[in-house]
Amino acid sequence: VLCRDKLDVLFDSITVSCRVGIIKPDPKIFFACAKSLDVELKDSLFIDDSKLNVDTAIKLGMQGFLYNDFASFMEYMNKLEI
Repeated sequence: VLCRDKLDVLFDSITVSCRVGIIKPDPKIFFACAKSLDVELKDSLFIDDSKLNVDTAIKLGMQGFLYNDFASFMEYMNKLEI
């Protein structure tokens, strides 16, 4: 488990549902996250272990990845050249 200060180094922004008062799969949280990064949803990648949440992100125009295991996640990230 990564602690918050280590996550801050890995990501430009972290949107935490309890801080913004919106929970997935409410579309408002996806928009709040994109706004915090000043990006369009179409230019965003959403990663989650919930199919419902990933499906919602995709319906909103984001790229979505359903996380099942680290190996497939890394394979996906390598395909994106991230």
